[in-house]
Amino acid sequence: MKLQNIFTITLLAFFSCKGGNNDLHKKEASIIKEQSSTLVKAEEIDKNIEKFKFNTVSQNPIVDVKKESRAEIINRFKETDILINLKEKTFQAGKECTFEYFEKKVTPIKYWYSQSTVNIYKEELAKIGISLPAEFSVFISSNPNKGCEYPTSEYILIDGKIIFIYDGYLIAFENTKLISKNTFSFSTLKLPYNKKIDYKNAKYERLSTKSISGLSEFACNEEQIRYISLEKTAKINLIIVPMDCGDSPYRYYLLSVFNNKVISSLYVEGELYEPEANNNPEITNFSIDKESKLTVKTINKDFQGNSVEKKYLINDQGKIVENI
Repeated sequence: MKLQNIFTITLLAFFSCKGGNNDLHKKEASIIKEQSSTLVKAEEIDKNIEKFKFNTVSQNPIVDVKKESRAEIINRFKETDILINLKEKTFQAGKECTFEYFEKKVTPIKYWYSQSTVNIYKEELAKIGISLPAEFSVFISSNPNKGCEYPTSEYILIDGKIIFIYDGYLIAFENTKLISKNTFSFSTLKLPYNKKIDYKNAKYERLSTKSISGLSEFACNEEQIRYISLEKTAKINLIIVPMDCGDSPYRYYLLSVFNNKVISSLYVEGELYEPEANNNPEITNFSIDKESKLTVKTINKDFQGNSVEKKYLINDQGKIVENI
């Protein structure tokens, strides 16, 4: 075979293979385009859906009809999601309840009819860190015959939280888009933090009780308090204050100061004794993880021999709230 013919065959083979590669590239491009289209659709779906995670339960029932304990209600809802599809106009509470919704704006007095009832809900909502606004949204079924009885038939939306009553308790779910955004994060404190305070050798700063509203409640009738600074930002100041009165060897409270006012307080460390406890104290200590969440652990709670552990976070308004 002549070299020219060999060259011609080689060229044909080359372009033949190149054509095959083009087909392969087209298929790959088609697959990528399909995947991209699927991702875009998924993003569009995500944009249309507001997702809410279980947030908290009121400490006590607001209506005296309870059949389940608070702990049982927490277990019932802690893995539940609430989904609002803004495009399809559907509301889904867990697996049991889905309906096409109608959203209406109401005032507290229009919804609860009497000022005394409004005042009750205002007080109870404040206990779980929710301020009752002048107007809020209510989600109900657009078809009364296709609503849900469980967990309830009406849901309130206030400040990114879905609120409803179950078995007498106020239940709150928080929008997942706001959970991290509205949570305070430690910036100067080295995390994780897990230190026991040496109350005999601790170094304190001093502060006048008149300088911050609400500080005098922790001063044991003194004009100044001793404190350990835990974190200070432009908005929130977190300090640990020893309670220098009482029979306990030591007790420490974590205070959150916002806008020159004590917003929240939490007993985080100390030892309590009782004569009947045979010198077996109730011991409390705390830690802070890398996500800025607080864990308060109490051993021999109420001198009953049980250990109790509770988790908390601090929101962007300085409130210390239980993180269930």
